[in-house]
Amino acid sequence: MKQALQKLRRWRRHNTAVREADAVVVSYPKCGRTWLLVLLSNYMAATYDLPKGQLLKFDNFKKQNSDAPSVFFTHERRRFTYLSSHLCRPDRLPSEKSMFRNKRLIFLTRDPLDAIVSLYFHRRYRDCDYHGTLQAFVDEPAGGLDTLLSYYLDWAKILPGMNSALQVRYEDLHQEPIATFGEIVRFLQLPFDGAAVESAVEESSFEKMRSAERSAAFDAKRLRTPDANEPNAYKVRSGKVGGHEDHLSAAEISRLNERVRETLGGLFGYGETGQEQSSTSALREASSARRRA
Repeated sequence: MKQALQKLRRWRRHNTAVREADAVVVSYPKCGRTWLLVLLSNYMAATYDLPKGQLLKFDNFKKQNSDAPSVFFTHERRRFTYLSSHLCRPDRLPSEKSMFRNKRLIFLTRDPLDAIVSLYFHRRYRDCDYHGTLQAFVDEPAGGLDTLLSYYLDWAKILPGMNSALQVRYEDLHQEPIATFGEIVRFLQLPFDGAAVESAVEESSFEKMRSAERSAAFDAKRLRTPDANEPNAYKVRSGKVGGHEDHLSAAEISRLNERVRETLGGLFGYGETGQEQSSTSALREASSARRRA
């Protein structure tokens, strides 16, 4: 009973943070959340004249400078159990999303195969709560590839009806970091400074983030490795686009990509075919129209 009450309190605190935040960033794990967190932390520290080396934690920047917005990052949690999305079965994912509808919201996505491979290494070497093989992990009924795909599908249904939402693909942030992060800065209605955007991108490079994790430079446990001698234990592990190709066979990639195509059919730009690109484009154009409004 005590544990159940603790989970309920944590779930209520989570929902309170969503309601009170000026903006919310939602993602499945391993879709670039930490990278965006560091980017925003560096940019906002410079913009609002705050000390470097601290990570944005909901309203900690706002408490230091009232002009700074509060930004809440979440993977979502199930009601009462407080179970994170990546531990759920596809049909048991968090379903309560009304709290997000009127928020300024960023939805981060990443190639499903890259995300699920990265999540495997995270759970195997950081959380240490999974001890099977990668091949077994992708097919797990709870937390495997099907959970991730269902998570994307759930959000694809709600995003078109939201008042202010921006989809950000990890691949776009990787390929065009300055332009993509600049769009994020404008979407969050932060004071825009092109030079500061470039500086934040430079200070948030993979190499510098990996070095910061190795030396525990940030004031947060999330950017500290539990084992400096194990490359796969780093939060900033690889960051590659297409990195799953280093860990899965060609036959396995083909099988999983077919599942992505069958499930997403081009949503968010993953598993696209010529016919399906139109639905993805329509979703993005609707999102852009709402932002302009």
